[in-house]
Amino acid sequence: MEATKRLRILQGFIILIFCGVAFRLGVLQIVKDDIYRAQAASGISKDAELKRGDIYLQGSDGLFVAATEAVFYTVAIDSRKIVDSTAVYEFLNREFALSRADFNAKTRDVSDPFEEVARRVSEERYLALEQIAPVGIIFVPNTDRYYPGGTLASHVIGFLGDSAGGRKGSYGIEQEYENILAEETTFAPTSLFESFRGGLKYGTGESAVVLTIDAALQTYVEDVLDHTLEQYFTARGGAIVMDPRTGRILAMAGRPTFDPNDYQNVSSEKAYINPNTKNQYEMGSVVKPLTFLAAFNAGAVRPTDTYFDSGYRKIDGYTVNNHDKKGRGTIPLQEILNQSLNTGVIHLMEKMGMSTFSAFFTSLKLGEKTGIEVQETPGNIKNLSSKYEIDHATASFGQGIGVTPIGLIRALSTVANSGVEPMPYLVEEVRHADGTVTKHADNSGERVASEVAAAQISKMLVTVVDDALLQGKGKITGYSVGAKTGTAQLPNPNGAGYIDAYLHSFFGYAPATNPKFIVLLYMERPVGAAFSSISLTPPFKDIMTYALQYYQIPPDRQTQ
Repeated sequence: MEATKRLRILQGFIILIFCGVAFRLGVLQIVKDDIYRAQAASGISKDAELKRGDIYLQGSDGLFVAATEAVFYTVAIDSRKIVDSTAVYEFLNREFALSRADFNAKTRDVSDPFEEVARRVSEERYLALEQIAPVGIIFVPNTDRYYPGGTLASHVIGFLGDSAGGRKGSYGIEQEYENILAEETTFAPTSLFESFRGGLKYGTGESAVVLTIDAALQTYVEDVLDHTLEQYFTARGGAIVMDPRTGRILAMAGRPTFDPNDYQNVSSEKAYINPNTKNQYEMGSVVKPLTFLAAFNAGAVRPTDTYFDSGYRKIDGYTVNNHDKKGRGTIPLQEILNQSLNTGVIHLMEKMGMSTFSAFFTSLKLGEKTGIEVQETPGNIKNLSSKYEIDHATASFGQGIGVTPIGLIRALSTVANSGVEPMPYLVEEVRHADGTVTKHADNSGERVASEVAAAQISKMLVTVVDDALLQGKGKITGYSVGAKTGTAQLPNPNGAGYIDAYLHSFFGYAPATNPKFIVLLYMERPVGAAFSSISLTPPFKDIMTYALQYYQIPPDRQTQ
């Protein structure tokens, strides 16, 4: 009796398994027949999509998801199932602007079970459309990359794009951390039970990359940048906000930009390029503080020194003028910065000598990559190895040498960071799928100038803001600020010399007594402002004020 009972239980268990398998096959072959046939016809399969690790930005209430996975729907036509052709056309024309000609072309072959109409339809929209879609419309689910912030920090993040070898990260962190984000393994089902659980399985690349970028600050910086470029009728520019002590990038924005959710919809692939790390610029007078730093570090001059400004200099057969072609006579060195005098920094270069000057600029690594975790280009400072004085003279005020914005802000941070040059970085940590975490290794940077020399030029830059920059309108109540503007002629793209167009730039840091933020702004070919002091002082002040308040940095000056 007992044996018979056990046999009946075993038989019942086998029957239960058989029924389960039959039910599963029924679901696959009957209930979801249209979806799976459509997936097979289109090459889209939710099960075949690989999981990709997330990318995060910093947020005030936790991390902000910048790149993740989401379910989207592809909308297609199955001509075999159409009952009312007019209803199907009107639905597609209303919801997806499908023309009558395209509709006719897609429904001509009645044996084709899949004619795509739209991709990346959100789940919310799918739920609404499914209720009203006429027979003959199918919705195929698939997992795809999703960027909740849209264009936010898109140059830093990059996108998941199509390539000859399949879908891979393109540009930004998506490209540089491809091996981390796309960790995967595959295996085929080895038993009936694995087949029952869904067939072919894929391991997930769940390693997450956490960036240093702060979502709120990034949003504000991008809004200010967009408003500024619009105000001055240009489409090209950028901004970086960094902690000058550590190199931690808090915001990085460039224009033109793109939406990684719709990355193919750009007028030019140049929109994908991060101008902050890939483009070289002759930045102009924002470089002058570095010439001062070199001269102070070499002991060639003192802050209290004077020099005679004739308004121009003749060097190697060339005439170099101040921006207004006027001389000031005997003036203190402070006026070189206050009035941004080209002849003044040439004087400093000559006092220290060409070799000392070029050696210092080389030590700032302006001609090298910074090592930041996205694609970058080294600067071009070949003119500093020239035997001609004119090449060193123009370099002293930021012309004739090409630098990337990230390379320049690294060098300028040396002024704010007591002579130590930090190493810029964008990745705070990597959270691996196995639960381990790799954090950014703190790097104190390299000392390239004395603390005394850095303090001397920093004090002068604070004076520029207090007394000279728009007659003191660049000051921020309660905080000491050091800053310098730059207005540089753009080089001729078709040959030697320069064209009648300009690059405006601006750098500043605060609180100057213990800097927490350094900001670099620039824009190409602005219209409506002759000098960057006019165009970029207000946006710099807005960004710096926001950062100081957002991070609750205590004032270092008593307010009146």
